[in-house]
Amino acid sequence: MPLKTSINLAFLYLLNNAQELGSATLWALFLSIPATITSALTHWTLTNGDYIRVVLIGIIIDHALGTVVHLIKRDFSILKNITGLALKLFIIICMGLLFESLGTLVKAQSFIYTYLITVLHIGVFLYPAKSAMLNSHILTKGVFPPRIVVKTVSKFTDTFDIRDLDFNPKE
Repeated sequence: MPLKTSINLAFLYLLNNAQELGSATLWALFLSIPATITSALTHWTLTNGDYIRVVLIGIIIDHALGTVVHLIKRDFSILKNITGLALKLFIIICMGLLFESLGTLVKAQSFIYTYLITVLHIGVFLYPAKSAMLNSHILTKGVFPPRIVVKTVSKFTDTFDIRDLDFNPKE
């Protein structure tokens, strides 16, 4: 078969099957996007397992102490309790993703990346941890954790300045 005839046959095949080929391409793209995202999330989860566990422990402790505080105050509502937990989880997931995304923008600068990710991880953890500390402070009538810890953590969460985590201020 001459080359010109082969090319014509191939072209006719492509024209006749364009819809099926386009559909297959769209399906391939459609399926590859979730696969890529799942792969990236799995890799991030495996490399950040300790960070995830620490934040989840902070959320659990905060939720437990907050529940006790509201039971003692006699203003406990199961709906508000569940809504508050869901909102806190949602905010932590959203901000965690944004902070991780911010870190990827400066990944080429190793020192800046390490500093930024460290500060942002501490910030994400301290969102539930600060609330848990305040609940503990209420339950123990200000005995534990000590006021300096609550004050220091509160200052850091306001400024995100790592120097504010100094528990021995020169005041």
